[in-house]
Amino acid sequence: MEFSYQTILFILVGVAIGYVVSYIKSRFEIRDYKLELKGFQEHLNRQMLKAPGFSSAWEVALQESEREYEENEKGFKSIIKKVFGPSITQHSEVTPHTELQKEGFGHR
Repeated sequence: MEFSYQTILFILVGVAIGYVVSYIKSRFEIRDYKLELKGFQEHLNRQMLKAPGFSSAWEVALQESEREYEENEKGFKSIIKKVFGPSITQHSEVTPHTELQKEGFGHR
C-alpha cells in the first residue's frame, strides 16, 4: 500500500492537532488541580490555627515568616540588596575583632 504526499501530510497534521489539543487540555487540568490544592491549603491552615497546642503557634510563626519574606522580596530592602549586593549587609555584621584579624591577620 502506497501513501501519497497528501495522505502523509494529513496524518502529520492530525498528529500535530492531537498533540496541541492534548496539551491545551492538560493545561486546563493543571489549573483546576492548582485551584483545588490552594483551597485544600487554605482549609488546612484554618484547621491548624484552630487546633490547640504547638500547631497553632507553628502556623502563626510560619505565616509571619512568609509575610516577612514576601515583604523583603518586594520592598525597599530587596532593592538595596540588589543594587549594592551583599557588601552593605556584610559590612554591618563585621565586628571590631574580625576587622583586626583582617588587617593584621590575627596579630596586634
